[in-house]
Amino acid sequence: MKNTKLVVVALALVVVGIYFWQRPVQKNLPGNKIETPEASIEREDAVSGKSWKRAATQTQAEPASARIPVAVVHQATDFIKGESANTVVTDGLQMGGEARFKPRLFPYKLFGIYISPEEQSADVFDTVIPSCKSTTVEGTKLTFELRTKSREGDWSVWQEVSTNQLEKPFLVNSPALNWQYRLTFYADDPAQSPKVSSVSILTSTATTIASSNDSSVQLPAGHN
Repeated sequence: MKNTKLVVVALALVVVGIYFWQRPVQKNLPGNKIETPEASIEREDAVSGKSWKRAATQTQAEPASARIPVAVVHQATDFIKGESANTVVTDGLQMGGEARFKPRLFPYKLFGIYISPEEQSADVFDTVIPSCKSTTVEGTKLTFELRTKSREGDWSVWQEVSTNQLEKPFLVNSPALNWQYRLTFYADDPAQSPKVSSVSILTSTATTIASSNDSSVQLPAGHN
């Protein structure tokens, strides 16, 4: 009887050994995907014929770098909100006729200055694409300048933006959150003053602009 029990135990051990010897071993090799519990649930739902999926437990915020840059546009209704010295707003912005505003810049007889309202960007920027739609006649001059304010509240110096730099990426002095532009009009006769119909400022980063295509930078109609 004792020998019979020993034989039964031995046979059982042999069977167990054969099972584990033949059982396939799953290796976690590089490139193999480890199925998450959520993926397993979705796979089981697909097998059972259910069409619904589990809702995500957390919504990830869109990173600032993924946002599409959009320009801020100032026109006649916005010009009246800025600071003015011998400039007037009609259907655009132009120099006024106050004779006491005599410029130091030869040979012009009159000048006028306009400073825009301060604008704040949604994200920190180091690059702007400025645009200024204007008309000028011979013997007059219009200068366009830009300054920015850091997150600490410090304003940069004014940077002149030449005609060749308009509608192109323009690197500012340092990363900033706010901006302003300044327009200076020069002419001998107010009736011949340069006239600005709109100003557009797009803020972004040099990295975003360099990696984006033309459709990712949204300039308004007439500013591209």
